Amino acid sequence: DFMLEDISVSSDETAEDDLAYMLEEADINDEEPEEQSEEAKIPCNAPRCRLARKMKLVAGEMQQHLTKCRRCSIFETDLQVVAGWEAKIRPADAIEYLQNPSAKKNRKSLEDLVKAIESNPQQIKPRRKNMLMNTLLIEIGRKSDGVDQPILESKAERMRADCVKLCPGCGAEEDEADATEPFCHECRFLKQNHDATPAGKCKACGIEDQGTRLAATGACLACGIKWLLRHNSSRKRFNDAVSELEDGSFTAAGDEREPTVADAAQAMVDRNHGRITDPRLVDKRVAANMENPAE
Repeated sequence: DFMLEDISVSSDETAEDDLAYMLEEADINDEEPEEQSEEAKIPCNAPRCRLARKMKLVAGEMQQHLTKCRRCSIFETDLQVVAGWEAKIRPADAIEYLQNPSAKKNRKSLEDLVKAIESNPQQIKPRRKNMLMNTLLIEIGRKSDGVDQPILESKAERMRADCVKLCPGCGAEEDEADATEPFCHECRFLKQNHDATPAGKCKACGIEDQGTRLAATGACLACGIKWLLRHNSSRKRFNDAVSELEDGSFTAAGDEREPTVADAAQAMVDRNHGRITDPRLVDKRVAANMENPAE
């Protein structure tokens, strides 16, 4: 039986997306040369496929003289396209994803956003839109079968908080290039506008709030989107995952689970004994402490 090669990097949730994948994969298979080389193939050891094996996903094969397989080439193109979208997004056009991250309309809204910034409709593919959804923390927790896994809700909540935090004043010396950056290169949070910021204006960019609420920190949500586009970009997520794979700290999404209050209680014991614990347990530790206050 003939089976189409699955080259998707994220899951589909609608029949329309499934059909789009089938057509796309058929087109890709049609591009294969009629005469296949008899050269023996070896497992691809490029970063994307090494991640895929760790995550128990399908990895590709390649001819011995190549450095990566077609799956990796396709994934690299996806990263380039999505990086282009991320660079074109006007932060003020995406603040709704921070205002109401779980809204059902966000997927359709993102579809319209992508169509507005991508001039070539053939570049708009379901898996690429899903990668952009990960960048903007939309529909966190949905299933995915690709290497760009949706972020855990606990981490997404921390990122939504971090993206509007202001630098406390690290005092680090900056060179000329750093001076133009909107983020502190030491703590990574938004730089504060050194001028006295009038009420109703963002303490980071100084722009007046135009119908959108400022975060409790005093930063505007547009600055929050700007932070996500930089510090949670598709390319950065992939590079971070590869770095974690190389240093042995990478954990496949299938092996992860949200920590429970029981986990948090144990984490408190571990902490008291000086043992390092999972950083995702920070908020749960507080919850456990409230339920089981110290005598």
